[in-house]
Amino acid sequence: MKILLTIFSEELILLIINKGLIGLLIIIAGYILNKAIEKYKSKKEIENAITRRKIEKLNQICDALADYENCVNDIHICRALIVQTELEFIKSHFDTEEELNNWIQENSDEFIDTNMLSKPIRDKMNSMIQIHKDKLDKLEKEEEEKGYFFFDTLNKNRFWISKKQHERFNKFMRKLTSNLEQKFESLKDFEDYINYQKMIEKNRFNIDTLLINK
Repeated sequence: MKILLTIFSEELILLIINKGLIGLLIIIAGYILNKAIEKYKSKKEIENAITRRKIEKLNQICDALADYENCVNDIHICRALIVQTELEFIKSHFDTEEELNNWIQENSDEFIDTNMLSKPIRDKMNSMIQIHKDKLDKLEKEEEEKGYFFFDTLNKNRFWISKKQHERFNKFMRKLTSNLEQKFESLKDFEDYINYQKMIEKNRFNIDTLLINK
């Protein structure tokens, strides 16, 4: 009887120890798992915070670039308005549409010469053109300032963007400035400007494109 009790006691002790060990292992495993989950959450929070910061920096660069692009577009529009004003006055010099079209074909590559107009008409035309020229002078100064601001913004945030994103910003900036010296001094310049606009649209991108193509 004593032997049976001894065996039973030993088995009970072993059972208790086994249960205790299993319980301890569960606690340890739970602790390790909990720490792993906390570490994962912490890592994701840091990654999300960095991603939000990157998007914020990209938005700053995009805003500076968009502001510069708008200024460049205004410059082109202003230059086009000067030529358009000249053409409107030149039209009055011709008696028929056919004569005007012939003149346009013959002079499409030439500097637009308004000396054919009488002095009173030329003076009236020049007074209207001067309004556009004054605005153009202001825009050209803004263009330089906005260009400096864009590159300053890009360089300040270069550590937050990828090399590919940096190159894409620079490439689009070069495209924008490629036609900036276009003075619209001939009718052919309008055709060049249309091709320039098509090229800009082809190279345009947005924040989604930047995030997808890192």
